[in-house]
Amino acid sequence: MLQKTKQLITPALSILLAFLASAAIISLTGRDPLMIFQKMSMAIFGSQYGLGQVIFRLGTLTLVGLAVAVPYRLRLFNIGGEGQLQMGAFAAAMAGSFIPEFYPGPAASFLCILAAMAAGGCWALFAGALKIRFGINEVISTIMLNFIAQGITGYLLTYHFALPSTVHTPSVVPGAFIPPLESFSGLFAGSPANASIF
Repeated sequence: MLQKTKQLITPALSILLAFLASAAIISLTGRDPLMIFQKMSMAIFGSQYGLGQVIFRLGTLTLVGLAVAVPYRLRLFNIGGEGQLQMGAFAAAMAGSFIPEFYPGPAASFLCILAAMAAGGCWALFAGALKIRFGINEVISTIMLNFIAQGITGYLLTYHFALPSTVHTPSVVPGAFIPPLESFSGLFAGSPANASIF
């Protein structure tokens, strides 16, 4: 019982401390923290679009959080979630642009998800290999790999995959997109919230 209570209190205290720290920083800038928090609440809960934006980001952050939480159970500190996300997103986008348009939607989405998982997993594999072969601490290697992933994806998107004379990359086939929540629930109109939250 005490353990369960502690599990509830710890996140609640973390949230409270985050709000207090935010309020202190906002006050230092000469603004009213309550007014800022009110505007934040209105931006989130004041429209379906705002709530949809939160749900969209929640799905992404949850997946990245799992990339940290699972290794942590093995006493490994994976700080490379950002880089793994970038490599996975890049692989998914490239796969989506190469898939023929006649592929059925679920198959196209599945292939993009597989590409993302493979790319993100392979990027994490570098840190594991460095730890096993050279004993390099995974905190250091995964942080450094974040910046390397950012540089690689930025370079490839700018110089190899951008359409000539534009800053755009090839379009992803429509069937490869994860269905938006709006398409089957009618909610969160115009927002990028999609079925990945499930």
